[in-house]
Amino acid sequence: MKLNLPILQKEDTLLLKFTKKHPNSYYALWQLVKKQKNDGYKIINENAFDNLSPKIRKSKLGLQFSKDITAAKQLLVGNVFPTEQFNNPSKIILGEKYTLVDFWFSYCGPCIAQIPKYLEINKKYSGKDFQIVQISTDVTKNVDNWKRIVKKYDLPWQSLLDENAKISTAFNINVFPTNFLLDSQGKILKRDISQDDLEIFLGANIKKVNN
Repeated sequence: MKLNLPILQKEDTLLLKFTKKHPNSYYALWQLVKKQKNDGYKIINENAFDNLSPKIRKSKLGLQFSKDITAAKQLLVGNVFPTEQFNNPSKIILGEKYTLVDFWFSYCGPCIAQIPKYLEINKKYSGKDFQIVQISTDVTKNVDNWKRIVKKYDLPWQSLLDENAKISTAFNINVFPTNFLLDSQGKILKRDISQDDLEIFLGANIKKVNN
């Protein structure tokens, strides 16, 4: 279970203060790596990393963390989603107005639970103005199960595979489901938008297919 927001914010603040007092702490670096993996990019943690000494920042782990920060920052709201990175072997097709890119895997209970509602939303709004793209991060041994789920629900949208989450992990997508709502140019409008909020957004911005 995730800690509540005030506790997480206090942890971030304490770690920032700790790095100022202990710039040569590998422990602090390891804590930043863990927080990045669990919580995603936060500017306060990047600032904490900047407090660390050149020796720590230029260590093997430090250089990797710096690389991870750069990748994670690409997925902030307002930036352009790196569609070209996920176009292997299939291509992400953007809608003329909006595209929801949803990351999941076939043994993820919460991911599967979302499918019926996504099917409803897709039926109402799919077409040139709205597209859904699902990217599975299933490990190799579970690829057949992913195919089974796609067939079972007769998923009408693009179903892509990032086998073993190689690309997703590089962009610090480690929690599932994770989604991004994009405009026609691939700009990230929302991250982790709920299905209810997605339906409200689409209802306010595009017409239903049957209207």
